[in-house]
Amino acid sequence: ASRDWVRGEVTLEGAPDALPEDNRSFFAVPPLVPGKIGLLARSPYLRASLDPEISAGIWDVTRLSPEEIRAEAQAAHPRFDALAVESDYLQSADVRALVLQHLNNGCGVLLFISRTTPLVEGFLRTFGFSGGKASAAPGEGAAVRYAALQHPALADFARPDFGDLLAVRWKKWLPLTAERADALLFADGGDPLIFETRGTKGRMLVFGFGIDPDWTNWPVRPGFLPFLDACLTHVRAAPEVQTSVEPGEIIYREFPGRAGAEFTIGSPSGPPRTAVADEAGRVRIAAPDNPGIYDLTDGRDSQGLISVSASAKESELDYLEDTPAALAAWTVQNAPKVSRAASAPVVSDWLEQTLWWWLLLVGAVFLLAETLWTNLREDAV
Repeated sequence: ASRDWVRGEVTLEGAPDALPEDNRSFFAVPPLVPGKIGLLARSPYLRASLDPEISAGIWDVTRLSPEEIRAEAQAAHPRFDALAVESDYLQSADVRALVLQHLNNGCGVLLFISRTTPLVEGFLRTFGFSGGKASAAPGEGAAVRYAALQHPALADFARPDFGDLLAVRWKKWLPLTAERADALLFADGGDPLIFETRGTKGRMLVFGFGIDPDWTNWPVRPGFLPFLDACLTHVRAAPEVQTSVEPGEIIYREFPGRAGAEFTIGSPSGPPRTAVADEAGRVRIAAPDNPGIYDLTDGRDSQGLISVSASAKESELDYLEDTPAALAAWTVQNAPKVSRAASAPVVSDWLEQTLWWWLLLVGAVFLLAETLWTNLREDAV
């Protein structure tokens, strides 16, 4: 409902100001919808990080029982936006089917490989992964050597207040290799630790280590919770809601299961604008011509807000004849005049080229006449 949205207006003032109408900008922010996460993990650190008391309002977490796993795997559509799964659970055919079901339906998966078995290795080969026994690091453990800080899951580590990624240590990890995945994090020795798969409809991050102090000290580091949130946000891949447009711009919204429904947006400069959802539930409607915040409805209930603001490129200035000061501002004063002497060379060049072409034509005519006369004489002889 629109009452749950955050809306506002920003106004700037300054002088001189030739375009006061573009000094206002509107915004509308939809309410946060908690993502639905299915948790299949024994790690106390993962369970504590995704505990309802900690993740309330951001993630709606469900710890799945064996009965729920079987029911979810057989359902036509996934109930969760993402799954967080430890590799031990892949021993179950129902869990393997559940992971594939979510990926095939565009949902996300976080997969933590803490142990490999023939069944786990076979499942990983489905995505192009292979690997051997766990590698152990001497001393205090291996640190990070390379990190893809441009990736959404790791981008916040570029800021010092997110946590020191260089302070994370790994005592052991599984040296995985991948044919169809991008490595995002590497240990000292060059072994990749985190991957993102390619070629799946849903996003999957694969971790070559368990979330436990026997593997890494990351779970007890300050940046682990926000990192886990960033990973879940990335694989969840929630659709972006178009909330800010320019006057007359086309608005796109999706309403699954609402094919044929009519949607309306108000317009103060004319009748309300309406559009009908297509077979996929997509709505395409033009924004009002005047800036402001508008309600998109289905005839009964609000379906969200749209903020319309003047374009940053707005510069259409209409000057009338009764505003001589404005016209004078656009007049070039003391513009240099082009004299006849300056234009003479141009005229002279034109005459010279024209005369040359005429002489060439006359020469061609004389040559043709001479050829004809010669031929006639030879025939006469």
